[in-house]
Amino acid sequence: NNTCNQGQNLYMALLYGGRRDTTLLSDLWGLRWNYRTNKYSWDALPDSNSPGKLWRHTAVFDPYGKNMLIFGGRTQTGINSRVYRLKTIGVNSDCTSPGLAWDTLAVSNGPAPRYGHGAAYNTQKKVMVIFGGRNNDNPPTYFNDVWALGNLGGTPTWTQLTPGGAEGV
Repeated sequence: NNTCNQGQNLYMALLYGGRRDTTLLSDLWGLRWNYRTNKYSWDALPDSNSPGKLWRHTAVFDPYGKNMLIFGGRTQTGINSRVYRLKTIGVNSDCTSPGLAWDTLAVSNGPAPRYGHGAAYNTQKKVMVIFGGRNNDNPPTYFNDVWALGNLGGTPTWTQLTPGGAEGV
């Protein structure tokens, strides 16, 4: 029988990249509940066509598109303002490995390249929201701006938001 309950094999958390000591990483890990052992387990996941070595980026999960979105971060050569998408496209026939596919979203007129920013996914508006961060200038510029990445099912677009109230810190 080659069928399986995909709900039992969905990952509860996906982690990408980072840094160990001075080494930048490009590995992808998934945390899932293992129904056979009744324990959580971390699985190293295939990462072909991944964004490469990246750290101090942000990642959110879009539950509607079933995608992990990554914005910005540091690379081996500097910082960027790219948006990477990891499509989670079901579970392979062995019922244990997810079907995954990376791509880079073509988005223009967005925030400046940065790292160390924050991000969240707004499920009501279906947008990725980013705030703050810094650039690589000496001395660095610390950003105090808010951007929303929307229209994720079509042609994604950035919109700079102007929230009311006191400034962030």
